[in-house]
Order: sequence, then structure tokens, then C-alpha cells
Amino acid sequence: MPGGDSFDLGIDVPQPTQYCLSAGKLRDVMEWFDFDDPEYDPVTVARVDDEWLLLDGHSRAFCALLAGETTLRVHDASDDPDVDPEIYRTCREWCRERSVEAVGDLVGDVRSAERYEDEWLGRCENAFGGT
Repeated sequence: MPGGDSFDLGIDVPQPTQYCLSAGKLRDVMEWFDFDDPEYDPVTVARVDDEWLLLDGHSRAFCALLAGETTLRVHDASDDPDVDPEIYRTCREWCRERSVEAVGDLVGDVRSAERYEDEWLGRCENAFGGT
């Protein structure tokens, strides 16, 4: 993975960059997630405007929260040339407009797979195209 080793970050620290979760993706993660002994691939974060943004792994982060974890295992992709800060700034603003500023704010924002695809993925496709 670009950017080096993983490390722990407070679960309430990274700003999510999606304001809802897919019930289908969440169901898939919950099938393998061990709530008694949470171990998972690190979620991806990046430092943008002196703030940690959660780029990928929202469902894993949500399950860690449900398991009572106070930290997330993260991978820093700040130096990854494929990470476009402008896209994530836009997503951050969409989240803030809906008062989603931490993983815990995603409680109550789980959508059916179809609604997630229409609402979230459709919005991203309209805003960013094939990115």
C-alpha cells in the first residue's frame, strides 16, 4: 500500500466522505467482521486541509464503532497520487451539509443497496463522472 504502515486513529477523528452506507455492503462486512475481536484491513484516510478524511472503509469503520472500538486501524494515503483532494473536499462538504462529521453520525443513514446506488453513487457519478 502506498504511504507506509498502518496506525491507530481515534474513531471520532476522521471526517467521513460519504453520508450514507449501503445495507448490502454493510451486510457483507458483518458476515466476516468479528465483533468480539475486531480485526480488519486498515481503512484508508488522507490528510486534506489539516484534517483526516476517511476515504475508504466506511462500512468497516461503522462495524468497529458498533463493536465498541474507540480507535480505527488506518492507512495513510495522503501521498497517493491517485487521491484527488478536490473530490474528497466536495464529498466532505456533502457530508457536513447532512451533519455527518464522524463515523457515529452514520447511524440512521443506512440505505438499501438500490437507494445507495441511486442516491450516493449516482450523485458521485453526476459530479465526478468516471472518477
